[in-house]
Amino acid sequence: MDVVRNIFDEINDKYYEELKKLSSRILRFRVVDEKEVTRDFFLEKIYDYLDAVNIKNSINPRKYEYVSIYMESLLSLIDNKVVKGSRAEKYLKKAKSIESKIKVNQENCAELLKDFTRIFVSLYLECIKSEKPLEDFEFCLSYDAFLKVIDGMKAEKKPGLLWEKEKNVINIRNRYSKMTYNLFFLEMIYLNMLSIQEGE
Repeated sequence: MDVVRNIFDEINDKYYEELKKLSSRILRFRVVDEKEVTRDFFLEKIYDYLDAVNIKNSINPRKYEYVSIYMESLLSLIDNKVVKGSRAEKYLKKAKSIESKIKVNQENCAELLKDFTRIFVSLYLECIKSEKPLEDFEFCLSYDAFLKVIDGMKAEKKPGLLWEKEKNVINIRNRYSKMTYNLFFLEMIYLNMLSIQEGE
């Protein structure tokens, strides 16, 4: 999981604290003093969490299956909301092509994931602004956009079975579900990008 370390190590102190807050719903710490939660300790907890997700969902990390699950799950949220032949579809196709690129060049996985995540967040942000099919969009990289996307994903619904009501796509109570993991992975990648942007 070197890709996880590469992404995590580039998160600055400001957004590291934000990641700790956001991850409190899924990571458990049995420590009394907050100072005991060092970056190395926190990273080990991330590894433990991802290992548990992989085991519970029969995901093979050596084949980068968790990367494919991340991308395919997020794309499913926007795939049918884009107008064919539009600029938005052009970038949707570009996002889809990144998965095959990662399979060919895993050494560049972290950078490709950032490219994918920036495209997804920009497209998804426009999708949740309006119910109209998406034709165009603006690239954005901001903390405000980040929060709106998180709230939008948490509010996503899917049909229930027969007599059941609609369900949330992301069940936060199930911290080992694929979509809960996907949300956490997106948070980590986006906070990485914000850190790099502020350091430029």
